[in-house]
Amino acid sequence: DVCSSDLWLRLSAALGTKAVVFAVDSASKNDLDEPRRVLTRVLDDPQLAGLPLLVMATKQDVPHALTPTELVEELGLPELALGRRWRLQGSSSVLGSSEHLADALRWLLLAADRGCC
Repeated sequence: DVCSSDLWLRLSAALGTKAVVFAVDSASKNDLDEPRRVLTRVLDDPQLAGLPLLVMATKQDVPHALTPTELVEELGLPELALGRRWRLQGSSSVLGSSEHLADALRWLLLAADRGCC
């Protein structure tokens, strides 16, 4: 939730955050400026430097939704997430992508255990 990003940043510092999970609506291809801005702000926080990043591309079932590859490009993830492990995973509550979610969370746990890069 964009409105609570300030609170989230304060809590992450207090709780010893080990990874960042960010959800982006794949169907909002004409409105990626706000998610990109918020993700940039989160990743620029010194307390979160080097932490692994999992981006969940939601609503993959919606016709004309951006593919995970297109979202990587549109969000500028290779440059934005420089210096950290990152992964973008497509997901859909309608298509039941629980296997993909489980795989993404396994990756995140391993990446968090390994530390930076």
